[in-house]
Amino acid sequence: MQARVPALGPAGAPLGPAGAPQAPAELALLPVQNAPHRHYVWLLTPIPTEKDYLIQRVQEKFASGEQNFKAGHLEAARQGL
Repeated sequence: MQARVPALGPAGAPLGPAGAPQAPAELALLPVQNAPHRHYVWLLTPIPTEKDYLIQRVQEKFASGEQNFKAGHLEAARQGL
């Protein structure tokens, strides 16, 4: 197996198969703005505010106390464990 490295022309441009310098490849321009029909998708969960965090913690404590009460663990339900 052999690898062939293309020869470089006078200005450092690669030479084509006939020995003539190749023209640089032209690339299409990328869109700068997002199209109006595309929507962004957030991959991260939103950070809760202090108020939302407090509400969540109170609901968790209440649910825990309620489960302890239904299970007959009255002292644990009172203490919120």
